[in-house]
Amino acid sequence: MSWCTPSYSFAATEAWVEYAVASAAAGRGRQYVVEEAQVLVGVVGFEDFRESSATLGYWIATPYTGRGLGRRAVRAAVALAEADLRLHELVALVSDRNARSRRLIEGLGFAERQPRVAREVGVGVRQYVLAVSRDA
Repeated sequence: MSWCTPSYSFAATEAWVEYAVASAAAGRGRQYVVEEAQVLVGVVGFEDFRESSATLGYWIATPYTGRGLGRRAVRAAVALAEADLRLHELVALVSDRNARSRRLIEGLGFAERQPRVAREVGVGVRQYVLAVSRDA
């Protein structure tokens, strides 16, 4: 994604953490760390809460990919959406360039809704949707 560059700074990280905390306090999002052996290796979270849907986002640091961490993190996020967040639908936006991420999402039952182009960077982004059950 556009933010993932070798020059991503500590200041940018601090700004994101401040944004995540403010977003959670305002009820607009939730972020969770993904760790392995007590090392932060990624994040999974929800943004853009609406009445019954949210956008799911996730990343795993490149040295930790291919170990199933992303799949387990997204699976746990889906379970959380079903059990605690009272959501009917999750939306995931995945770069055309990220075949592993597309396979991960598709393997967990997300269906491609429609391709779209991210205006800010001009790269292709696929939109996936998962209907989640909600206990009444």
